[in-house]
Amino acid sequence: NTVQEITVIQTNFKGNFAKDYHTFHGSGGAVYCTNFNIMTDFALHFINNEAGTYGGALFLDEGISVTIRNSLFKLNKGGYGGGLHITSAAYIDIANINLIGNEALYNGGGIHIDTSKVKIIVTHSNFVNNSAVQSSGGGMSIRSSRFVNVSHSTFVNNKANFGGSTFISNTYNISVDSSQLIQNHAQKGAGYCGEKNNVQILSNSYIIN
Repeated sequence: NTVQEITVIQTNFKGNFAKDYHTFHGSGGAVYCTNFNIMTDFALHFINNEAGTYGGALFLDEGISVTIRNSLFKLNKGGYGGGLHITSAAYIDIANINLIGNEALYNGGGIHIDTSKVKIIVTHSNFVNNSAVQSSGGGMSIRSSRFVNVSHSTFVNNKANFGGSTFISNTYNISVDSSQLIQNHAQKGAGYCGEKNNVQILSNSYIIN
Protein backbone atom coordinates (compact mmCIF):
# COMPACT_ATOMS: atom_id res chain seq x y z
CA ASN A 1 0.00 0.00 0.00
CA THR A 2 1.08 3.59 -0.58
CA VAL A 3 1.69 5.59 2.58
CA GLN A 4 2.69 9.19 3.18
CA GLU A 5 5.39 8.58 5.77
CA ILE A 6 7.15 5.76 7.58
CA THR A 7 9.16 6.50 10.72
CA VAL A 8 11.07 3.82 12.62
CA ILE A 9 13.03 4.84 15.74
CA GLN A 10 15.51 2.97 17.96
CA THR A 11 14.82 -0.55 16.74
CA ASN A 12 17.01 -3.65 16.37
CA PHE A 13 16.64 -6.07 13.45
CA LYS A 14 18.73 -9.22 14.02
CA GLY A 15 18.95 -12.60 12.31
CA ASN A 16 16.14 -12.20 9.80
CA PHE A 17 16.19 -13.66 6.30
CA ALA A 18 14.42 -13.64 2.93
CA LYS A 19 16.05 -16.45 1.01
CA ASP A 20 14.32 -16.71 -2.35
CA TYR A 21 17.32 -16.48 -4.69
CA HIS A 22 15.44 -15.77 -7.92
CA THR A 23 12.72 -13.13 -7.31
CA PHE A 24 12.03 -9.94 -5.37
CA HIS A 25 10.45 -12.14 -2.71
CA GLY A 26 14.01 -12.82 -1.61
CA SER A 27 14.68 -9.12 -0.95
CA GLY A 28 14.97 -7.18 2.29
CA GLY A 29 16.22 -9.66 4.86
CA ALA A 30 14.84 -7.53 7.70
CA VAL A 31 12.65 -4.88 5.99
CA TYR A 32 11.04 -4.72 2.53
CA CYS A 33 9.36 -1.42 1.70
CA THR A 34 7.83 -0.26 -1.58
CA ASN A 35 5.50 2.50 -2.83
CA PHE A 36 6.32 5.02 -0.11
CA ASN A 37 6.69 8.79 -0.24
CA ILE A 38 9.06 9.39 2.68
CA MET A 39 11.20 6.89 4.55
CA THR A 40 12.98 8.10 7.67
CA ASP A 41 15.15 5.87 9.86
CA PHE A 42 16.69 6.91 13.19
CA ALA A 43 18.97 4.83 15.45
CA LEU A 44 18.31 1.48 13.80
CA HIS A 45 20.57 -1.55 14.13
CA PHE A 46 20.52 -4.15 11.33
CA ILE A 47 22.71 -7.11 12.33
CA ASN A 48 23.20 -10.52 10.72
CA ASN A 49 20.26 -10.35 8.31
CA GLU A 50 20.27 -12.04 4.91
CA ALA A 51 18.44 -11.77 1.57
CA GLY A 52 18.79 -14.01 -1.45
CA THR A 53 18.55 -11.16 -3.96
CA TYR A 54 18.35 -7.44 -3.03
CA GLY A 55 19.10 -5.75 0.30
CA GLY A 56 20.54 -8.08 2.89
CA ALA A 57 19.00 -5.99 5.66
CA LEU A 58 16.86 -3.33 3.98
CA PHE A 59 15.13 -3.08 0.57
CA LEU A 60 13.56 0.23 -0.51
CA ASP A 61 11.74 0.64 -3.83
CA GLU A 62 9.62 3.30 -5.58
CA GLY A 63 10.01 6.05 -2.98
CA ILE A 64 10.23 9.80 -3.39
CA SER A 65 12.62 10.65 -0.55
CA VAL A 66 14.82 8.36 1.55
CA THR A 67 16.58 9.54 4.73
CA ILE A 68 18.68 7.13 6.78
CA ARG A 69 20.60 8.45 9.78
CA ASN A 70 22.36 7.32 12.95
CA SER A 71 22.06 3.64 12.07
CA LEU A 72 24.21 0.51 12.01
CA PHE A 73 24.37 -2.16 9.29
CA LYS A 74 26.62 -5.02 10.41
CA LEU A 75 27.29 -8.55 9.06
CA ASN A 76 24.36 -8.55 6.64
CA LYS A 77 24.40 -10.47 3.32
CA GLY A 78 22.56 -10.09 0.03
CA GLY A 79 22.92 -10.62 -3.71
CA TYR A 80 22.92 -6.87 -4.43
CA GLY A 81 23.41 -4.53 -1.47
CA GLY A 82 24.70 -6.56 1.44
CA GLY A 83 23.41 -3.98 3.90
CA LEU A 84 21.00 -1.83 1.91
CA HIS A 85 19.45 -1.68 -1.57
CA ILE A 86 17.58 1.35 -2.92
CA THR A 87 15.87 1.68 -6.29
CA SER A 88 13.45 4.18 -7.86
CA ALA A 89 13.86 7.10 -5.45
CA ALA A 90 14.25 10.79 -6.34
CA TYR A 91 16.34 11.92 -3.36
CA ILE A 92 18.54 9.89 -1.01
CA ASP A 93 20.12 11.32 2.16
CA ILE A 94 22.44 9.03 4.15
CA ALA A 95 24.18 10.44 7.22
CA ASN A 96 25.97 9.17 10.32
CA ILE A 97 25.63 5.48 9.52
CA ASN A 98 28.11 2.66 10.04
CA LEU A 99 28.31 -0.22 7.56
CA ILE A 100 30.59 -2.94 8.92
CA GLY A 101 31.34 -6.39 7.54
CA ASN A 102 28.43 -6.56 5.09
CA GLU A 103 28.68 -8.77 2.01
CA ALA A 104 27.06 -8.73 -1.44
CA LEU A 105 27.50 -11.59 -3.85
CA TYR A 106 27.46 -9.11 -6.75
CA ASN A 107 27.32 -5.29 -6.33
CA GLY A 108 27.43 -3.02 -3.29
CA GLY A 109 28.80 -4.79 -0.26
CA GLY A 110 27.48 -2.08 2.04
CA ILE A 111 25.01 -0.17 -0.16
CA HIS A 112 23.67 -0.73 -3.67
CA ILE A 113 21.72 2.12 -5.30
CA ASP A 114 20.25 1.64 -8.77
CA THR A 115 17.91 4.44 -9.79
CA SER A 116 17.93 7.08 -12.53
CA LYS A 117 18.06 10.87 -12.14
CA VAL A 118 18.42 10.72 -8.36
CA LYS A 119 20.35 13.06 -6.07
CA ILE A 120 22.40 11.15 -3.50
CA ILE A 121 24.06 12.65 -0.42
CA VAL A 122 26.31 10.52 1.81
CA THR A 123 27.94 12.25 4.77
CA HIS A 124 29.67 11.46 8.07
CA SER A 125 29.43 7.71 7.46
CA ASN A 126 31.83 4.77 7.83
CA PHE A 127 32.22 1.83 5.43
CA VAL A 128 34.48 -0.81 6.98
CA ASN A 129 35.28 -4.41 5.95
CA ASN A 130 32.46 -4.69 3.42
CA SER A 131 32.80 -6.80 0.27
CA ALA A 132 31.26 -7.36 -3.16
CA VAL A 133 32.44 -10.88 -3.84
CA GLN A 134 31.99 -11.24 -7.61
CA SER A 135 31.60 -7.70 -8.91
CA SER A 136 31.77 -4.02 -7.93
CA GLY A 137 31.62 -1.55 -5.05
CA GLY A 138 32.92 -3.18 -1.90
CA GLY A 139 31.63 -0.34 0.26
CA MET A 140 29.07 1.21 -2.08
CA SER A 141 27.82 0.76 -5.64
CA ILE A 142 25.78 3.48 -7.40
CA ARG A 143 24.35 3.26 -10.91
CA SER A 144 22.50 5.73 -13.16
CA SER A 145 22.22 8.72 -10.84
CA ARG A 146 22.07 12.45 -11.52
CA PHE A 147 24.25 13.75 -8.67
CA VAL A 148 26.38 12.02 -6.01
CA ASN A 149 28.12 13.82 -3.15
CA VAL A 150 30.18 11.94 -0.56
CA SER A 151 31.67 14.00 2.27
CA HIS A 152 33.31 13.52 5.68
CA SER A 153 33.13 9.75 5.29
CA THR A 154 35.59 6.88 5.73
CA PHE A 155 36.09 3.78 3.57
CA VAL A 156 38.48 1.24 5.13
CA ASN A 157 39.39 -2.30 4.02
CA ASN A 158 36.49 -2.81 1.63
CA LYS A 159 36.91 -5.36 -1.18
CA ALA A 160 35.55 -5.91 -4.71
CA ASN A 161 36.71 -6.81 -8.20
CA PHE A 162 36.02 -3.21 -9.32
CA GLY A 163 35.96 -0.25 -6.94
CA GLY A 164 37.17 -1.55 -3.61
CA SER A 165 35.57 1.30 -1.69
CA THR A 166 33.13 2.68 -4.26
CA PHE A 167 31.93 1.98 -7.79
CA ILE A 168 29.86 4.66 -9.58
CA SER A 169 28.59 4.45 -13.16
CA ASN A 170 26.37 6.42 -15.56
CA THR A 171 26.25 9.44 -13.24
CA TYR A 172 26.36 13.08 -14.35
CA ASN A 173 28.07 14.79 -11.40
CA ILE A 174 30.22 13.18 -8.69
CA SER A 175 32.06 14.87 -5.83
CA VAL A 176 34.02 13.34 -2.94
CA ASP A 177 35.08 15.80 -0.27
CA SER A 178 36.90 15.57 3.08
CA SER A 179 36.82 11.77 3.09
CA GLN A 180 39.33 8.96 3.70
CA LEU A 181 39.79 5.92 1.46
CA ILE A 182 42.27 3.60 3.17
CA GLN A 183 43.48 0.05 2.42
CA ASN A 184 40.62 -0.90 0.13
CA HIS A 185 41.24 -3.72 -2.33
CA ALA A 186 40.21 -4.40 -5.95
CA GLN A 187 41.54 -5.65 -9.27
CA LYS A 188 40.68 -2.23 -10.70
CA GLY A 189 40.24 0.97 -8.69
CA ALA A 190 41.02 -0.06 -5.12
CA GLY A 191 39.95 3.33 -3.81
CA TYR A 192 37.39 4.33 -6.43
CA CYS A 193 36.27 3.04 -9.82
CA GLY A 194 34.05 5.02 -12.20
CA GLU A 195 32.46 4.16 -15.52
CA LYS A 196 30.61 6.42 -18.00
CA ASN A 197 30.51 9.41 -15.63
CA ASN A 198 30.68 13.05 -16.79
CA VAL A 199 32.15 14.99 -13.86
CA GLN A 200 34.35 13.73 -11.04
CA ILE A 201 35.71 15.97 -8.29
CA LEU A 202 37.89 14.78 -5.42
CA SER A 203 38.95 17.36 -2.84
CA ASN A 204 40.40 17.53 0.68
CA SER A 205 40.47 13.74 0.87
CA TYR A 206 43.06 11.19 1.97
CA ILE A 207 43.62 8.12 -0.21
CA ILE A 208 46.01 5.24 0.47
CA ASN A 209 45.18 1.81 -0.95
